[in-house]
Amino acid sequence: MGKVLKFPSHRARKVEPRGSKRRYAAYAAGVLEPTPENLAAASDFLLEKWVERATESRFTGETGPTDLSGACKFASLFAQRVFGGRLRGSWHHEYVEHPTAGVIDLTGAQGVSLGHSHDRFWWGNHEHVETLESCEPRVDRWVAEFLARRGG
Repeated sequence: MGKVLKFPSHRARKVEPRGSKRRYAAYAAGVLEPTPENLAAASDFLLEKWVERATESRFTGETGPTDLSGACKFASLFAQRVFGGRLRGSWHHEYVEHPTAGVIDLTGAQGVSLGHSHDRFWWGNHEHVETLESCEPRVDRWVAEFLARRGG
């Protein structure tokens, strides 16, 4: 399963209530260490789940995704819950800023031309918070399944 990470208590904050802009700005502790092996396994798992999600809403015969383009909200929430860190991003892409691993982007930055930049004025606007909240139930199920597969 890997080493369990422990963040200094002054960096980790309590979980803010739903609808709170601060909820998505705080550092969170992770469960697994972001080793290359764990990151690759997480990315592969996420692609599997992204394809499943796409097939739920597609008609028979349409092709599904072959990469994680468009999955950055799901991927960043997933990565933060598994590896810890702080959510970051802007209108065009989201990722996790990790205190020891740097940028964690399980999508491989598919389709991202502007790189990993954080827009503190855009981040956490009302619509953004609503979309993140709408992703959380599915992400929570994915995290539980991933950790169970990894023996956690």
